[in-house]
Amino acid sequence: MEKTIGIIGAGNMGQAILSGLLKTEDLTTNQLWVSDTDQDKLNRLKDQHQINTTIDNTVLISKCQIIILALKPYIIRPLIQEFAPQLSNKLIISIATGYTLNQATQDLGKQVKFCRAMPNTPALVGKGTSGLAPNKNISDEELSTILSIFNSFGQTIIVTEEVLNSAVTGLIGSGPALVYIIAEAMADAGVHQGLTRDQAMSAAIGVLAGSSQLLAESNLHPGQLKDMVCTPMGTTSELVRTAEKLGIRAAVNESIIAASKRSVEISKQS
Repeated sequence: MEKTIGIIGAGNMGQAILSGLLKTEDLTTNQLWVSDTDQDKLNRLKDQHQINTTIDNTVLISKCQIIILALKPYIIRPLIQEFAPQLSNKLIISIATGYTLNQATQDLGKQVKFCRAMPNTPALVGKGTSGLAPNKNISDEELSTILSIFNSFGQTIIVTEEVLNSAVTGLIGSGPALVYIIAEAMADAGVHQGLTRDQAMSAAIGVLAGSSQLLAESNLHPGQLKDMVCTPMGTTSELVRTAEKLGIRAAVNESIIAASKRSVEISKQS
């Protein structure tokens, strides 16, 4: 990759993106820039990774062809409007919820190359899932470059902005919280039945991680894998019967749909 990439915002997600890019073989540290308002944080990143850092967004924008805006929703539009003349000819990627492609066109002009992205927190350990919604000005080659950035810390799907606002935010963006609730509930049950807290949490994490990997690698439907564990009148059959009776499927389904609907509401309020 010949382009120089700048990340504005060195929070958790900005650093997750940086960690992925540092593992990319065709990028050198000299091609990476990070800006933030926290000079101490920038100093640590520079010492740790030998990348370019600056507290001045003007410097970063002038040095980079690709700009990743790893910012909170309430920060992004004022920043874009402040630096609009410098940003208008860049390839821009935003991970902020609510800032739309239409707003980018309004702020930066009809020619702007702008892509919305929704990564999730497992990106922090290189296992993220991201959704991308590029505008019509982004070429196939540029989209391939964006894909390589987000694939550096997980897997990526390309969707319309409408789907990004709803299903991607609900399932990909918010979905990890549901997994953490399930992990906590499993561990609580383990403690109730005699395990120590550490044993129960370790077991719950192992079950979730191992089951996810089996699901990914087996190419079998989740229902088939579930049936493989269930024996007639056995413990797992009773677990499944009780979970279904208590509405686990509906709870998961409705929770993700509710998050998706809330995301659409937020987008309309922007």
